[in-house]
Order: sequence, then C-alpha cells, then structure tokens
Amino acid sequence: MAAVGRRGTVTEFAGFNPQDDAAKLRKAMKGFGTDEDAIIDVLAKRTIAQRQRIKQDYKTAFGKDLISDLKSEISGKFEQVVLGLLKTPVLYDVHELKNAIKVWYCCGYSLQTKM
Repeated sequence: MAAVGRRGTVTEFAGFNPQDDAAKLRKAMKGFGTDEDAIIDVLAKRTIAQRQRIKQDYKTAFGKDLISDLKSEISGKFEQVVLGLLKTPVLYDVHELKNAIKVWYCCGYSLQTKM
C-alpha cells in the first residue's frame, strides 16, 4: 500500500529525454500502420510531468499536436487510455466527472429522485 501523502506509482524515468521520446512517438505513427507497443513503452513509463514535456517537445520538433496525431492513428479503448495519459490530473478529473454526469442523467437518474 502506498504511503500516506504519496500519489501514483510511476516514478521519473531515468535518463528522461523529451526530444528522444517525441521522436520515438513520431516514428511509431509514421508510415503504414502504428507501432502501439512503442507508444505504450514511452507513455506508460513516464510521469505526468514528463508526458507534458513530451507533448511540448513534439509540437516544437514536428510542428504538430501530439494528441491530434494520436487520434488519427489509434482508436477505441486504446485511444481513450493513451489520451487519458496525456491529460493533466485536473483535466482528466473534469473529463471523467463530465462523463459520469452524462451517464447519470442518460439513465434517468436525477438528484431529486434519489434524495
């Protein structure tokens, strides 16, 4: 169990180089097909702060938005997970809360009927 006051289990990647990671992601999406293993290898092993740096360096190096490129290359649940990894904690929480509210009202629930 994690110690009180500590969040997350991903630690900073030793030898982190956002330019190299951005290049790996670009290579994974370039050409025919997508190397999903390479995308996982980079994004799943970096902290939130490191992933934000990768997004910035991707834009600087290639003049493209990493999220837009990923959306055009991947789909389904894998897309949802990868895009979730690239959100800041606040944006991720807002996104999840918005989806929860949609489901709540979509299914006919309301706060008044449950109180």
